[in-house]
Amino acid sequence: MVSSRHIVRAALIGSLLLQPRLLFAEPSATEKETARGLMEAGRALRENQDLNGALARFSAADSIMGVPTTGFELARSQVDLGRLIEARGTLRRVLALPRTEREPLPFEQARQKAEELDAELELRIASLRFVVSGVASGTTVRLTVDGQPVPTAELQRPFRVDPGRHQIEAKSASATVERELEISEREVLDVRLDLRGAPRAAAEPFKPEAGAAPSRSLRKVTYVAGGVGAAGIVVGGVSGALALTSKHSATQGCKAQQCPPSTWADLDRASTLATVSTVSFVVAAVGVAIGLGSLIYDRKPSPARVQANFSAAKGVGSFSLTGRF
Repeated sequence: MVSSRHIVRAALIGSLLLQPRLLFAEPSATEKETARGLMEAGRALRENQDLNGALARFSAADSIMGVPTTGFELARSQVDLGRLIEARGTLRRVLALPRTEREPLPFEQARQKAEELDAELELRIASLRFVVSGVASGTTVRLTVDGQPVPTAELQRPFRVDPGRHQIEAKSASATVERELEISEREVLDVRLDLRGAPRAAAEPFKPEAGAAPSRSLRKVTYVAGGVGAAGIVVGGVSGALALTSKHSATQGCKAQQCPPSTWADLDRASTLATVSTVSFVVAAVGVAIGLGSLIYDRKPSPARVQANFSAAKGVGSFSLTGRF
């Protein structure tokens, strides 16, 4: 079985892909223009009800700029898709951004809208209240929502979830109870799980037969790896386009392959962006490979343990990414 450590590692790679601005102190004029175009495209797609397309454009723009306006539009798109908890995390990041001197009016307006939307989501997010019975005192019960463990401390208070359908499982050493439920915005739903008389838990881990549906743990790997792959493609495409633009701008001032100092900054930026683009596409390919591999792995009757380790190193004028399976 693929361990949670590998899932977290893949998620970290994805988060780094979505934060290329960490590599640069200040976006260039070219980057700002690219982000502006992405924002306009995102708004147009939203008006045409292409919510996933709009989300991708706003995410790419925010990865370049990381400012209140791009962050707010990203959160708004997440809300449009019913991803309220994820949207609230984005809004908290926007509200934590430091204010600058002579901050543009659109930034201040975006902060105000972010505060209002954050307060609205506080009321709109649904909650589950668990009541587990039929177990002896001191018995350990493992509770999951959509395959994600619920911390023991959360059992004493409402557990926040997005509206929609959710899969609940309560499991002790001797029994397992599963529930599937639908919850609406603002709803607080009591979930009663009685382990008394429930089917006994299998003594050995269940091994799916060939052609069986993916297990929850491997399904999580597939989703995470797919997300990493999609993020890599978006960031790789954007940074690649920026690299070409910066290189073209720099070479306009070069003569007979001799470039004056005034073009060096653009040449360095083009080189760095090209590196980011290459690494993004490599990690995208790895993400897609892991996602497909997890589906194939889950359908084998006796799969071998899969592990993947990655390391990256940056030197003067070079960048390397190595992997081991």
